Amino acid sequence: MSSGLGDVYKRQALDAATHGDLGFAGRDDACAAHSLVGIGFRIAAFDVASHLYLGVFCGNNAVTALLGAVLDRLANIEIHGYGIFAQYRAFVLKGEEIVPIQSPDPIRLSEMSGYEAQRAQVIDNTKALLLGRPASNILLYGDAGTGKSSTVKAVVNEFAGKGLRMIELKKKQLYQLPMLLDRLSKNPLKFILFIDDLSFDRDDGDFAALKAILEGSASGRPQNLVVYATSNRRHLVRETASARAGDEIHLSDTIQEQMSLSDRFGILITFLRPEKDVYLEIVLHLAEQYGVTMDRDELIQKAEAHALRRNGRSPRTARQFIEQCAALQGVGKR
Repeated sequence: MSSGLGDVYKRQALDAATHGDLGFAGRDDACAAHSLVGIGFRIAAFDVASHLYLGVFCGNNAVTALLGAVLDRLANIEIHGYGIFAQYRAFVLKGEEIVPIQSPDPIRLSEMSGYEAQRAQVIDNTKALLLGRPASNILLYGDAGTGKSSTVKAVVNEFAGKGLRMIELKKKQLYQLPMLLDRLSKNPLKFILFIDDLSFDRDDGDFAALKAILEGSASGRPQNLVVYATSNRRHLVRETASARAGDEIHLSDTIQEQMSLSDRFGILITFLRPEKDVYLEIVLHLAEQYGVTMDRDELIQKAEAHALRRNGRSPRTARQFIEQCAALQGVGKR
């Protein structure tokens, strides 16, 4: 365990160990984990967490092997986590409870084509977070179907094994951000708070909650989490002509404050509809992944025709086209 691990992490590790809550739940050896408590494992776990001597001797090979696995999790709790965070990588809020997503989107970075420069910015910022370096909140904005949400989910899948977790929030849940930040601030893992398809109306009360987090409230944003949001809009607050004609004395100041919300994100990344060559590159990449066999020229011609019928070129359009081809050919994703 790193020398920088504080007493808070030690207490969390001890608590997790004493409750059999280090990610072994649901396995046949979970009962053995609990049996360790009965032979003084609570004291031993605390000693390990404190870099002291382990005072447990056991001749049972199965229990000894389990003990080694538990100690590995304790020594690397900032990677493995504990409780539900040791068993899952993606979560949502239901009421005030953090609930795991049982079947999260499995997309991987290796499956994605095009937009390499945009994804590199997200990857580099996420690596900084995992290394404990300053990391920025990110707004990914641009045309629909260009892979904004998929980029975030693929990054989470890529780095889950290094201690990264994601909690997805709906706009109507933004008022719960202070509570969530307080609960996560002492967790040894790193978190992305993900807000998909973000936009506000002018009188939306949730605007203030997000603004406070992005600017940094009195308590400050915990160093173990960042906010990643996606939107089809560069300006997140919808503005109408009637709003500009309002009777507020300092109306221009209010409008400017609302329109500049996106500027409060440290990094803004633009996803625009791809040009023809990038679109076809994505189509060919996906065709290889799915095992679609078709003459190249025919594939390109049909992909272009599909894009015309589906409101233009995009990674989403390309994926839908290839999935249809795969279904007709009876092949699947490799």
